[in-house]
Formats: sequence, structure tokens, C-alpha cells
Amino acid sequence: MLRLCKSLEVPSGSWSQSLSLQYSVYLDLSSIPLLSPPSSKLAAPEILSEAQAFPQSDIWSLGVLLYVLLSGQLPFRGESAEETKDNILGVRFKFEWLYKEVTMEATRLLMWIFKRGAW
Repeated sequence: MLRLCKSLEVPSGSWSQSLSLQYSVYLDLSSIPLLSPPSSKLAAPEILSEAQAFPQSDIWSLGVLLYVLLSGQLPFRGESAEETKDNILGVRFKFEWLYKEVTMEATRLLMWIFKRGAW
């Protein structure tokens, strides 16, 4: 929940009355559902299998976000959380879900990001 608060200060005792508006923004974090670590929708396979994470694990998550931008869908989604996890571990995603305007270069970038093994 985001709340905007306004306070008004009018100093007295000067030739010209000055008006000062001050805005504060408060964010109530208790109302935001937090993702349980790791979020199975963005996590790299090594994170889900509780292996050692590398900087490439962050690139994987960036690739998931890129896929969402290029398709409007999550790349590894399944009918259940278990199927989604299996799709991530097996690196199974569909190019058919990408928008038709997506270039071959963008498709190759996704293939490179989601490639298993050493970079």
C-alpha cells in the first residue's frame, strides 16, 4: 500500500509569508506478498536444484524477463508448479510463444542465455 502524506508549514514573523509544502511517501511492505526464495518462475536451474549459483544465474533471470517482454508469457510455465520446475531444469520453452515481430537475433540471444553449461 502506497500512501502520500502532505504537511503544510507557514512560518510567521517575516515580511512575506512563505508557504512550504512537503510531501512524503510511505510504503507499507506488510501488504506486499513477498516471493519465497527462490522464485521458481525466475530462478536458474542451479538455484532450483540448490547447487552453487554464479553470475550467469542472474543472466538467466534477466533472460526470463526478456522472454516475457518478447512474448507476454513466462518461458517455462507449466500446468503446475512441479511442471514449471521440470521445464526450467530441462530448459524446455517454446519459441512459438514469441511475438511474430521478434528478430532472429533476439531469438538467438534467448537461446544463448538459456544454454546449459559453461559460457
